[in-house]
Amino acid sequence: MKKERFRKIFGLGGAILWLIAAGTVPIIRGMAEEPRYTVVVDPGHGGTDGGAVGDDGTVEKHLNLSIASLLKEKLEKKGITVIMTRQTDEDTDGLTGFHKRQDLEQRAKIGNESGADVYVSIHINASNARRDQGFQAWYGSGNPDGKRLAECITASVEDKSICTRIRAVKQVPETLYIFRTVTIPSVLVECGFISNSADLYQLKQEGFRNEMCEALCDGIVAYLTESNSRIT
Repeated sequence: MKKERFRKIFGLGGAILWLIAAGTVPIIRGMAEEPRYTVVVDPGHGGTDGGAVGDDGTVEKHLNLSIASLLKEKLEKKGITVIMTRQTDEDTDGLTGFHKRQDLEQRAKIGNESGADVYVSIHINASNARRDQGFQAWYGSGNPDGKRLAECITASVEDKSICTRIRAVKQVPETLYIFRTVTIPSVLVECGFISNSADLYQLKQEGFRNEMCEALCDGIVAYLTESNSRIT
């Protein structure tokens, strides 16, 4: 009986060694891997819709795409799948000319059909009061967890000490179509004020955009990790 038991154990061990030799280790290791996440990154505006414009002619849509593309890179380095609503200077509806409603509907559709964990829209703020400045994260009403996502991102940006002012987290007004329509946790991130000379100077610096994206990435990861721990 002891010999038979030893033969069975040895046979099992041999099978495992054979699997390792055959290169199937990733299948076994995969059982213990961290959960995979997906994030929709939405660079605001694009194409004929330039968004806000700075005093020096800087157009918001270009800053949005630059920041969103860099954020994509940083998230992917963390093993996160990223879906971009646009990757070039164009809107998302595929139509010629300016069709704001169709563009917004397409962005919301991408979010809702993506199967993603969160939706992050990148924008630059603007104000008639040139003294207004700072970072702010707004959360959509389509999913209550959006507020926590906005809080995690805001805390991360604040920890980096890269912005002169951190504005309070608020809910996006119901008039903004995407953020009442997207059903996964969503945030609208205002990375600064294009109408403020100090903020605009920072936003045009590659180093600042890199630090901002590090902070955004860390905040998103913090939320995803926290959210997963609540579920499990």
